[in-house]
Order: sequence, then structure tokens, then C-alpha cells
Amino acid sequence: MWNKMEMLVIDEMENVFTTDVLDFTRPISIPVEDPDDIEEQFDGISYSKGASIIGMINAFLTPRTFRAGLRQYLLKWKYNNTVPSDLWEAFTAEAHKDGRLGEEMTVADIMTTWTLQRGFPLVQVRRDYEMQTAQFTQVHPYLNYSGQFVHSFILILLSVFVM
Repeated sequence: MWNKMEMLVIDEMENVFTTDVLDFTRPISIPVEDPDDIEEQFDGISYSKGASIIGMINAFLTPRTFRAGLRQYLLKWKYNNTVPSDLWEAFTAEAHKDGRLGEEMTVADIMTTWTLQRGFPLVQVRRDYEMQTAQFTQVHPYLNYSGQFVHSFILILLSVFVM
């Protein structure tokens, strides 16, 4: 049976890729300065890409650390308003405690590259079978994109099989 969380990420990302690659796409997190801005928050970018990055956080922190961070966040902020950095801080505290992140790194360092930038990174892999190496290059997938490219954190898990 397929892992439901993995399938959710795949299904949701497939839905949002078609919009998130276009020049007019927007980041997940945008400032709300007027009540009319709120409506812009409820679209495929927020829901589909948001669901996908939640799945990514769960994967790289581990489900145990993810749940502990989320639990601390909910307990600390119940009945209050929050901002995204409050969630990143809760995840960071648990990740440091569990040794999932080095002390010099925060979850915000990783996730703001996904939530405050529009689009998504595309990683090209060139494999040299003779040298037994692989080269990873991050490229920008925008169509008709004319702005400056900013790199996103990419977490790559490699499995090496020795015969």
C-alpha cells in the first residue's frame, strides 16, 4: 500500500506545478495589508504547495520531531494570533533538541526559501557512470521569467547501493 502522506505530496504538487511555473505566480506567504488581500490567500498555491511543504517538513524533521514541534507551537499559541516564524521557531527548537538540525541552522532558513519565493526549484542531475559521480544543478523553471533567480534549499536523500 502506498504511503498516504507521500501520495498527498505528489498529488498536491502535481496540481500546483502548472500554476507555480508561470511568470505571474506568487509566494505561499504574502503580506495582508487590506481585507481584500485575504481572498488571495485561499488558492491552489496556498493549499497545494502548502500541503507539499508541510509534507517536506515532516520528512526532513521526522514525524516524531514534526509532531513534537507542532504540539509545542499549538500549546504556546492557543487562543492567540501567530506569524509563520512562530511555527518555524517551534520546529527549530525540537529539531535542535532531537539533533535533526545543526545548531547553526533553523527551519526558517530552509522553509522561507519555499514560502517567501514564488515558484519552485528544478534540480537537474548529470551522472557520470565511468567516474561514478553525479552533479546536481538547480535551475529556474519559470516560463517567461525575467527576474533574478534565488536558490531554494533542496533536501536530497541519496541511497547508495554497493554490489
